Amino acid sequence: MKKASGKFLVFISAVILGYLIVLNSNLGGMKDLFNLSAKEYGDAIEERSDLYKSVSSLKENNEKMKETIESYKNNDKDQDKIVEKMVSQLNDYGKLAGTTEVSGRGVVITINDGDVENKNNTDYEKMKKIFHDNDMALVINELRKSGAEAISINNRRVIPSTAVFCNWAFLGFEDGTTEYAPFKVYAIGDPDTLEASLLGEGSYIKELMYRELQVSIEKKEKIVMPAAKTIGTTDYMKESTN
Repeated sequence: MKKASGKFLVFISAVILGYLIVLNSNLGGMKDLFNLSAKEYGDAIEERSDLYKSVSSLKENNEKMKETIESYKNNDKDQDKIVEKMVSQLNDYGKLAGTTEVSGRGVVITINDGDVENKNNTDYEKMKKIFHDNDMALVINELRKSGAEAISINNRRVIPSTAVFCNWAFLGFEDGTTEYAPFKVYAIGDPDTLEASLLGEGSYIKELMYRELQVSIEKKEKIVMPAAKTIGTTDYMKESTN
């Protein structure tokens, strides 16, 4: 019996000793924690938050990648649909950017200088009868505002990077080419809406008519526009990653 009691006391002593060792270890860790400065504690919290965000972002990207991989693992029929969709999107982008030939209903605006041979006119009056580069820029802007989906000047497609300037008796463009009067401005869109807007009171086309330029508008059931011959480069414009 005494032998059994001695073993029990040894066991209890071992348990208490182990507890004290663990407690001392934890107190040391707590002491280290409380010794952190406010900045160190804040940095630790921020680092943990950044790690959580990184893990969350990785999980999201991983799910998207899985979906993409699964889409390519489908049968040939599904892959053909993906390719067709991509081609359709490229065609849409090409039509909007002016890189593909397009056709559709619309209007044709014919613009020519007024009668500048009249000797009774002052120099100012003669200048008012001449079609200038800023006039063309405002006509293009008015067409876009009126709903034109595609525009061309004579046989030249107007694209987002198109610029126009005076070049003596001609209109020059950013690529060094020129166009001369009479100018035929083609616009694809609803013919009735375009005509009503262009001939509305306060429109720039009306202003040109008041200046005695020769202007006419003709509705067309089919207009064919060529693709742009040159496309501008993007040396400085990059895709934003924000």
